[in-house]
Amino acid sequence: MNEVHLVGRAGKEPEVRYTEGEGKAVATVSIAVKARGDKPHWFNLTVWEKTAEILVKYVHKGHYLAVKGRIKQDKWVDGDGEERVGMTIVVEKLTLCNSKSSESEQSDYDDAF
Repeated sequence: MNEVHLVGRAGKEPEVRYTEGEGKAVATVSIAVKARGDKPHWFNLTVWEKTAEILVKYVHKGHYLAVKGRIKQDKWVDGDGEERVGMTIVVEKLTLCNSKSSESEQSDYDDAF
């Protein structure tokens, strides 16, 4: 089963673009997920259609969000001819938790899933 649940803070402003032809919205943003005592782990999110438009409208750098999605592995060849591999979380469900808050409130979200 390929299912991921993450709660973290947006690391930058979300970016949106529209697909050619169908004009579907697709947004990207990175989130930092902090495990207790560890440095944050960064994840790249891809969000589609109506959810992408909501993400771009309401989420800003520093906001907390919870996501449910699946891991997608991407492969490509870079400009130097080297094969690269990366992972993206394709978001299926997005929950806006709140905006910037104190670290004590973060622990409430760590246990959300």
